[in-house]
Amino acid sequence: MLPALNAWMRGVDETVAKEQVRTGLFFNGAVMNESTIQSVKDSLERGNPRPYYGMIGGAYAYIFIPTSIGCVAKVKNTETGDEIDLTPYDAW
Repeated sequence: MLPALNAWMRGVDETVAKEQVRTGLFFNGAVMNESTIQSVKDSLERGNPRPYYGMIGGAYAYIFIPTSIGCVAKVKNTETGDEIDLTPYDAW
């Protein structure tokens, strides 16, 4: 399960980083400064995409939903709305 989450997060981060470098904008439309754009660009060139998600950098929400037969586990990127369901349904 963890490798799937890491691969998914890397893909989302790469998409966000490329968009930030291309547009020079945050998701809310605010303009990024040149040093931040360069930092994101450098991370892409190193093959380790690190988009700028703000001072705290917390763009991922971990969601746990209790049900009568188990717990649903999801992770959501709060900037893009992308979401992955990590629930092991086959274990139920």
